[in-house]
Amino acid sequence: MIIGVLVQPLDAFAPLECHFLPPFDQTTFASFTKKDHAKNYSYRIHHPRWCYRGARRHLQKKIMRKIIVTEFITLDGVIEAPGGNETPHPHGGWQFKYSSPETGKYKIDELSSVDTLLLGKTTYEAFAAYWPGQTGAGFADPINRMPKYVVSRSLQKVEWNNSHILRDVAGDVAALRKSDGGDILVYGSATLVKALLHHDLIDELRLMVYPVSIGGGLRLFDDNRELKKFGLKHSRAIDNGVLILEYQPIS
Repeated sequence: MIIGVLVQPLDAFAPLECHFLPPFDQTTFASFTKKDHAKNYSYRIHHPRWCYRGARRHLQKKIMRKIIVTEFITLDGVIEAPGGNETPHPHGGWQFKYSSPETGKYKIDELSSVDTLLLGKTTYEAFAAYWPGQTGAGFADPINRMPKYVVSRSLQKVEWNNSHILRDVAGDVAALRKSDGGDILVYGSATLVKALLHHDLIDELRLMVYPVSIGGGLRLFDDNRELKKFGLKHSRAIDNGVLILEYQPIS
């Protein structure tokens, strides 16, 4: 016999809801606040004895922050110097000529969907040299405000607002992923991303593929014969030839 259905709220750590089917009511189980939804019986559990404790522990085990890696990448697989001055690559800045309102909106929406940045040392230092002097609701304000974690064994201090140092990918980053909070975004950070891939710590890989080849440079995937499988979650073609691909790992 079906008595009721547990409903998971958007906030996994908020009180759960139980939707009871007639003729059962709140007196059967615990103290509830009654709500009526189209003649179904719906109650918010504040002091439950059975479904809150057990289900909450179950949800805490299941729900984890996602680590989302986002990259600009060329047709020949290079992610180096898309902005132009990150390295002395002779074709640095290859991304700029393909800028468009649609790709810009995608990146703004992407940033607004997370609440933490995770960066490698080189990318962090490039960001920290630029963004603190910028303002703007789309990118600068969120980036300057949100928590930022840089993975480095050599960095001794960080001065950019709300920045923190992690030393170990397998340990520290894995612990961050299990901590409370929203999703975590990784920009660039090739060395870090390769380590995340190796330790299976990437939940989503987003590639913005540009219709250009630059003849070599730093690549996202090394020639290490390590097999990783991905399923396509979403794809979108932009009028300027850029292709947005969103993948999820397949175990």
